[in-house]
Amino acid sequence: MKKIFNAIFFQSWGTFTNETLICVAVTKKEILCFMKRNGVKPDLIERFERKADPSSTAAAFTWTPPGFGVTILWMNSWVGDDEDLNTLVHETNHLLYDISRDKGFTNEPEVQAYQQEYLFKNIRKELERRRKKFVI
Repeated sequence: MKKIFNAIFFQSWGTFTNETLICVAVTKKEILCFMKRNGVKPDLIERFERKADPSSTAAAFTWTPPGFGVTILWMNSWVGDDEDLNTLVHETNHLLYDISRDKGFTNEPEVQAYQQEYLFKNIRKELERRRKKFVI
């Protein structure tokens, strides 16, 4: 059985101005509180409030509202096992697909590959760092 810890933080995209809000084992209500405390644009918060809460049925999801440059990646848990790594690769691909479309670099496989590697590596690193603090 996976030991669950909560995590919520912003992950930059490095060479792009985008950020992704990384959420592990947190509720929609907790995400909204975090967004409000951290100065996320009110219209973005309103859009997220209207979004159905898929966390009751999904193991993970991404939310990429067009035109904001901010995305959300939510996972129901993280222990860093093969299943989690596969999910993280899968979800970062969704982020890349949507941001590539919005920024107009759909035909740039090298840019996409670099960005996915950057996101995967940095999200995994931060999740492992945080998990080690809270789980023995």
